[in-house]
Amino acid sequence: MKKNILAIVILFALFPIINVNALSCLEGEIDVNKVENFSCSSIEGDKLTFKDNTNGEDYSNYFTYKVENKKATITISKSIKFDASSPNRFIKVSDGTSETVINVKNPVYTTTKSTTTTTTTTTKDVNSKELTVTLDPNDGSEKIIKTCNVVAGNDTCSITLPKLDSVGFNGWGTASTCKEGNSGTIKVDKNITYYACYENNNNETENSPIYLKTLSLTNKDTDEKIDFGTFSIKKTDYEFKVLYDVKNINVSATADENIKIDITGNEELKVGENEIIIKLTDENNKTNEYKLKVIRLKEGETISNIHYLKSLVVGGYNINFAKEKLVYSLTIPNDIDSLEITAIPENDDDTYKVIGKDDLIDGSQIKIVVTGQDGEETTYIINITKESKTNLLLIVAVGLIILLIIILIILIIIKSNKKKKNLNNNGPKVLDKKDSKNNIEVLNI
Repeated sequence: MKKNILAIVILFALFPIINVNALSCLEGEIDVNKVENFSCSSIEGDKLTFKDNTNGEDYSNYFTYKVENKKATITISKSIKFDASSPNRFIKVSDGTSETVINVKNPVYTTTKSTTTTTTTTTKDVNSKELTVTLDPNDGSEKIIKTCNVVAGNDTCSITLPKLDSVGFNGWGTASTCKEGNSGTIKVDKNITYYACYENNNNETENSPIYLKTLSLTNKDTDEKIDFGTFSIKKTDYEFKVLYDVKNINVSATADENIKIDITGNEELKVGENEIIIKLTDENNKTNEYKLKVIRLKEGETISNIHYLKSLVVGGYNINFAKEKLVYSLTIPNDIDSLEITAIPENDDDTYKVIGKDDLIDGSQIKIVVTGQDGEETTYIINITKESKTNLLLIVAVGLIILLIIILIILIIIKSNKKKKNLNNNGPKVLDKKDSKNNIEVLNI
């Protein structure tokens, strides 16, 4: 026991020394106004901060957390904008014990690492990065999210495009009105959205539905554009919010020449829920409708930029998900290193990515980042605790000790009983009176 206590004391005494060498930042690439491909590695569980030397602005939300080979790696998730007129701009990266200073220059910069007494220069390294491909079925159904990793030294990675069972499906393209597109495996070099292409996208067959070609909305009184999500020709239902100042909406919609467009419900919006109907009618009296559910906010209310999840499932575990609850705690067995996570954004136009679900250790953090069309992100966090092996070993050890004590007690009882039995068999023999008389010895004097 004393040895264990001494070992723990020594471990805590050595921790500051270990932590000094934990932070390691690597030189990346830079253009005039942004940093890219920058990374830092640190001991698991360390919280790194990234601060601007000029005004102390915290850049921590520009970096994401990932665990690889039992080490925490911080990689840049979006571009950091710098003022090119400030040549001495730099970021201080700190883990609370050691600090790295990144000097920003134009067109290059240098990276140096500093501790209490020493300064060293790191070597250049390029980490892999994850790309996200969003596949929109173009019919209002749930989007498909695929990811791939660009490894060091490459510019692209491969994605296998799925085949849809929809009638007229003809591959994937970058335009929502496409009639033919890619299939099989493609290479991508950036985050991108592909739309399902259909042979009858432009009403080529007699029985196919009729669709809008384009749709845009503006405040009729100010001509300011209204964000209602991403338009898809086969998505006919939309829901969005507008400020109190928006009372009349100008609907700009186009379709084929032979299609008549009637718009109702877009003027004199009331506070609360409104519905705009865009009705299409062709020359054969075939119709189709687009429905826009508009929520006009009360005076003084603002549109929230929080992008919620509709559901979050962590395979085999109940986390009591609630969309407005962003932080969760989950205890898992010690031998579990990875979790299957499935999420559905509340807004169909939002995308999401899962960070840190593999190589889990005690203290790991899983992040589910939801990104809206406006570029704003909402992050759900799952803090991981692993069941301690020490408790199991302790229980086993105590059990073995108790078992040994019981066995020892049984052996002592058996030995004691055996000893008593031998004593009874080998003790002095008591003679009866008759024998005593017949065996009197006569002493001669």
